[in-house]
Amino acid sequence: MNITIRTAFTSLLLLVLGSSLSNAGNAAERRAPAARALQDFAFWRMNAGWWRSENTYFDGALNYNIRAYGSLLHIELDGRTLRQTEYKFYAPGKMASAIGRGISKDGEGIEMDTVTLGELADDTGLVNITRISPTAPLPASSIRVLTDDSALSVTRDPDASIDEYRMFITLPSNDKRYAANLGIIDGSGKDKDPAHAGLPGDLRGFSLFRATRVAEPQIAALRQALREQYNVHSIVTADAQNAPKIERLP
Repeated sequence: MNITIRTAFTSLLLLVLGSSLSNAGNAAERRAPAARALQDFAFWRMNAGWWRSENTYFDGALNYNIRAYGSLLHIELDGRTLRQTEYKFYAPGKMASAIGRGISKDGEGIEMDTVTLGELADDTGLVNITRISPTAPLPASSIRVLTDDSALSVTRDPDASIDEYRMFITLPSNDKRYAANLGIIDGSGKDKDPAHAGLPGDLRGFSLFRATRVAEPQIAALRQALREQYNVHSIVTADAQNAPKIERLP
């Protein structure tokens, strides 16, 4: 990725974040003083449904870590409860090998399925994440509505002084959903990967997500097509203890 493209990415992200944060107060004033359900918020209504996403993952120097991977995302609203189900598809490579832990073979991709639950916390649309499956111990994580079509998701380790992840989510139209996720060295000292070494506040990684709304009847065919595209032969889900369970597909 050349310097011009990196600079453009950085400038665009700062511009969008600055604009959204400056408009957040005005959006809050327009909201109803009390909300009983996620459906009361335009942002959450726009997010509900199925999305197909094309994604890229950069390292802290904005070099490609994973040039491309695919995902299907389902967002459900049930009163005050949020449920996000994501199917992620990784091509053969270091990520697939690391996730596969000896189950996936050389030259094979892998599918990883995660479920995230959240609960409406106040009358501004704030959602606190209550469960991620499969996962290690849950860090403090929330999604704060900024405007009618944007939000900021934040994750912080209890032992850290700064956020571990900050993800800006925006929906410029009803059928387009974009997200930019910053991974930040948080100073907790729990990340022992030399590739993530640095000072608190340094960029650890950066992911971009470009999603288009799709209809539910398309999902089975899309999931099979993505498995074929990424040569997936194994799948990661959660076991009864919420730990990752890796199985080979039939």
